[in-house]
Amino acid sequence: MKRLAILLGVLSLALVLAACGWLPMVEIGDVLQLDGKPVAVTVGGTAMTALSTTSYQGVGRFGPVEFYNVTDVPRIIAPNRLSVEFGTGSEIIVSSADGIYPPTITVTAIDVTGKVSDRDREATANAEVTGEAVFTLSGTCIPDATSCSYTLSGAELGSLSLNWSGVAPIVFGGPDPNSAELTVTVSFESDPGLAPGSTVAFIIEVKSTKAGL
Repeated sequence: MKRLAILLGVLSLALVLAACGWLPMVEIGDVLQLDGKPVAVTVGGTAMTALSTTSYQGVGRFGPVEFYNVTDVPRIIAPNRLSVEFGTGSEIIVSSADGIYPPTITVTAIDVTGKVSDRDREATANAEVTGEAVFTLSGTCIPDATSCSYTLSGAELGSLSLNWSGVAPIVFGGPDPNSAELTVTVSFESDPGLAPGSTVAFIIEVKSTKAGL
């Protein structure tokens, strides 16, 4: 009876700490296998033109990739939440549909929807970041090139954090294997704008993957 009381006390303390935000998330590594993976965003039609700068969007998808249940998470009680923080790196590779490459491309927003699933269920999460990240064309790019690289000229746009709630039955149990996939919408500005059908390839950089209550 005494042991049961102690156990219930520890469990209650864990719940209180979690509710108060005092129980830290636990780093579990790149379980979704996203780090270093490319996402190719295909440019759609021009959204609007303001003075000489063209604003437009592109959509890309990554995955699905398979991963297996996480079984080695230190826990007081089973984790119920998964948080993945990532960025898009300091270089993009652009393939222009008309062979014209603007001197700079400014990324103004990235919206990501992530989905994790197994054969029984799925969970989705969404994240968005806005600002201005300027990428400058490589000096080695030639007109009509198949593709050219652009390098980040200043601060990055920022990190995206996908926070899945109620994801425990997929990531920490249930049938293997699981799958993860992303849908990415990117807003750009440049002069001239990239032609519809052009692609912009980003590299995913996972900064943190944590599990918690």
